[in-house]
Amino acid sequence: MTPRLGMVTMDSHDAEPLGQWWAEQTGAEVVETNGGEYVVVKGGSLPIILSFQVPDATSGRTRRIST
Repeated sequence: MTPRLGMVTMDSHDAEPLGQWWAEQTGAEVVETNGGEYVVVKGGSLPIILSFQVPDATSGRTRRIST
């Protein structure tokens, strides 16, 4: 069996506008949103599904701020 790429997910602080832009540019449509926190774009000339998500503010490394 040959692996096949089906979806690419990207972090974005503005997931909904970015997903809408990609949909307009490729003739695709936004098929799912979750209040702008997670957007799925599918169809048109896209060979894969694109998704954009707002990253969790608590994920990643903890940053220390010194005063």
